[in-house]
Amino acid sequence: MPGGSCLLLVLGLAVATNPILAAPAGDKPDQRPNPGQQMKHLSEALELSDTQKTEIKDIMQSQRAQMEALREDETTPRAEKREKMHAMREGIYSRIRAILTPEQQAKFDAMPRPEPRQGRPEGGKRPKKD
Repeated sequence: MPGGSCLLLVLGLAVATNPILAAPAGDKPDQRPNPGQQMKHLSEALELSDTQKTEIKDIMQSQRAQMEALREDETTPRAEKREKMHAMREGIYSRIRAILTPEQQAKFDAMPRPEPRQGRPEGGKRPKKD
C-alpha cells in the first residue's frame, strides 16, 4: 500500500472511531442548540408553565426573524451587525426573565450564557491556519 493511501486509511479510522469527530453536525459540542432544544432545556430547568412556554416560544421566534433579517442586510457593516446581534441577545434574556417568577429568575440568572461566536474578519474570508 503506498504511503499516501496508508495515511488516508489511518486518518479515516481515527475520525470514524472518535465520537466527537464522527458526530453528526447537530451534535458538535461547539454548536449551539436549535430553538426546540433551547425551549426543552428552559422548560425542564425552569419548570415553565404552559403560558410561559408559549410566551417564550413567541419571543424566540420574533428574535430569530429579526436576526435573520439582519444577517441578510448587506448594507450594514459586519461589526455593526455583531453589535446589534449582541443587543438582540441581551434583549431576549431581559424579555424572558421578565415573564419568570422570582424563583425561576434565580435559576435563569445562574444558567451559563453561550459565548458569542467569533465571526469571520471584515471581508468574510476565513483566517488561514498555520
